[in-house]
Amino acid sequence: MLTYCNRVELTTRDTYLLNYFLHFHRIMRSCTFKSDRVRDKETGDVIAMKRICYSHDITEDTLISGVREILGLARLHHPNILHLRNLVLSSSSIFVSFEECLTDLGQMVDNLQTPLSEPQVKCIMWQLFRGLESLHALGIVHRDLKASNVLVSHTGEVKIADFGLSKDCLRDKCWTPNDVVTLWYRPPEILFQVPQHTTAVDMWSAGCIMGELLQKRPLLPGKTELQQIELITQLIGSPDENVWPGVTSIFTASGVQLRLKSGRKPSLNNLRRNFAWLSAAGIRLLTSLLCYAPENRAFAADCFRSAWFKEEPFACEPSQLPLGRRHLERKSLLQTSSD
Repeated sequence: MLTYCNRVELTTRDTYLLNYFLHFHRIMRSCTFKSDRVRDKETGDVIAMKRICYSHDITEDTLISGVREILGLARLHHPNILHLRNLVLSSSSIFVSFEECLTDLGQMVDNLQTPLSEPQVKCIMWQLFRGLESLHALGIVHRDLKASNVLVSHTGEVKIADFGLSKDCLRDKCWTPNDVVTLWYRPPEILFQVPQHTTAVDMWSAGCIMGELLQKRPLLPGKTELQQIELITQLIGSPDENVWPGVTSIFTASGVQLRLKSGRKPSLNNLRRNFAWLSAAGIRLLTSLLCYAPENRAFAADCFRSAWFKEEPFACEPSQLPLGRRHLERKSLLQTSSD
């Protein structure tokens, strides 16, 4: 049931966009879907419209991913999760409309000349943790959390998006294929081929995002799984039974034990060295996210109550996030369309 969807329609015509919306510009296009920024002719709202086209080229995986995203978002209603507005099914397409967002965290970081300030990072991460807490309370694991899947609205609200790989762990067995989660944000349990996973998958990814925002570059930019493992060991040391109970049997089952023979002993000193200017509370938070044992990782609800958010410098207001050029482009678009 699409509990939080404003409108669900069935139509035999494929003129939905023309009938109800004023087109602004194309955001993204692939062989199976198109995303456009449009204006609702009835309400005047600017929204993002995704159109999934049925065709002989569309794969079963692509269709399943699209349906999974729709069903996932339809269950969620939280200010820090992208809002699904409408769903329309036609004879040849699925139209899904979302609230408009200006940019994503990846683009925001790439476009900055200097790193985000600590108050700005706190503002973003606090919102991200709140969204994850709501998601995980429903038993949903995102499984592809990364900077480009975290959107930012024109008011500075952070929105978790793209639920194409999400999994409901309350109803389904959470078996993990090895290709979920983009490599730079992939946690050790998936790299080491542990078959089952929990919401801790998303918390590792959140730690990677936090590090990326703090240093204005990806935290663990591996090109292969082997290099990704090496980067992790360089950052937080090589795992043993003390930091990850059961890791010996995990290595034996996955066949990766030989890769880490030359790794350094477990240590968190590299995290402190990489973020020497971060407070003890900030390091504790980052350490609680970037730890080997999934069962030891912090829960999202614990994270947004972290002492790091309660000490100076405090988080800025969402409206103080550096949207810059994107915000000006939006104002220009709205002005042009109203003339």
